[in-house]
Amino acid sequence: MLFSKDLFGPGGEGKWHGRPDIDPRNGDIYLIGFYQGHIVSYNIYSRRARDLGVPVPGSGWAEHTWDWQRNRLYGVGDGKGSVLIYDTKDKKVIHQGRPIDAKTGVPFYWNDRARLLDRETGNLYGTDASDHLTKYDAATNTFTIMRSRLPSRLRAWTNQKEIDGSFWIFDDQGDIYKFYPDQDRLEYKGKNWGASGWYTAFLERSSDGRFLYYSLSNPTSNEGQPILQYDTRTNQKKVIAFLANYYARIYHYQPIKIYGGALSQDNSSFFVVSDGNMVNGPRIPALFNIHIPVSERGAN
Repeated sequence: MLFSKDLFGPGGEGKWHGRPDIDPRNGDIYLIGFYQGHIVSYNIYSRRARDLGVPVPGSGWAEHTWDWQRNRLYGVGDGKGSVLIYDTKDKKVIHQGRPIDAKTGVPFYWNDRARLLDRETGNLYGTDASDHLTKYDAATNTFTIMRSRLPSRLRAWTNQKEIDGSFWIFDDQGDIYKFYPDQDRLEYKGKNWGASGWYTAFLERSSDGRFLYYSLSNPTSNEGQPILQYDTRTNQKKVIAFLANYYARIYHYQPIKIYGGALSQDNSSFFVVSDGNMVNGPRIPALFNIHIPVSERGAN
């Protein structure tokens, strides 16, 4: 586990609220602080962590994701509708501020929790203030507002594209969709839990596309902090793990909400970012590694 207090002292950054993407070539992870905007690099093998500083003083970033193939770290959610694009190789800011629609020349608001990365093209997707899908084209360094529109903002998405060119996504109300970026099209697939659905902060896909994994961010620790599995073939949904009691007993840490997750390449474990409290201590973020039983994995 990595605690923010180990780098910043008690209180730390308060939250790491993004996806802990792992570079399969060397085990590197990059995180951005929610409140102060510190960028942190961490290696899962050496367990070395470094504070790379605050690229935009006065701005924290509610969500982040890392395109390790192109050395671009994306942050959204500074409260102003901005997008941060940071070069992790040269350690410099490429873009910071509200995006400008390439079709109209008008700045627009990029929603605070929305950033889907297409790793094949390097394009980044989100939603604007009216819940239209938005696109950052990495090749041309331009932003556009798309035709497709969700009932509420984009909230969770898979990290891999399906054979048909789609991504699985959830909106803020727990609606499940397949999103076809090349066609600018959405296909509704139901609710992610129960009759009304739940908001969830991360969504991950097994390497064969059989299973989706996610958390329910609304439940408190009284519900045990569940990790859920959705079978895309049968539409069956079930809980495969409860995190709260284990981490309280073993690490004296009480998870409150899970804000990001990344699945290992062999589908054997999650790296999950959680917000929580040390028992009788401060509220701090933590990075967990969670084992997935063989019976609940997709194929490698």
